[in-house]
Amino acid sequence: MAKRGTSWLDRLRALPNESPLKAVLVAAGVSLAGSILVATAAVTLKPLQDANKARERQQYIIEMIESLPGPPGLAVAPDGYGVEARVVDLATGNYAKGIDPITYDQRAAATQPIVRRL
Repeated sequence: MAKRGTSWLDRLRALPNESPLKAVLVAAGVSLAGSILVATAAVTLKPLQDANKARERQQYIIEMIESLPGPPGLAVAPDGYGVEARVVDLATGNYAKGIDPITYDQRAAATQPIVRRL
């Protein structure tokens, strides 16, 4: 019988290694520690992953534009910052003002009824 005043960790250590209870508790402890490490890494690295995804997308767009026939350096703006995304109003052919191309949801816009201006 366990002595009074002993901690639960001491009682766990006192169990034989073949004990199913000890095996389950050790496996649960290792799983908990591993899941905490993975969750911390995922949350900490999320901004870096988003930045890399945006950079990869920008590079893909630049490569696609550079593969088009035309003058070299078409994808690089005079200020050296690269491609700028814009939304074009197809009815007028002008840039749509007040619409952010980064947050614009094309699928949602496709499901909305078309409003004709007279």
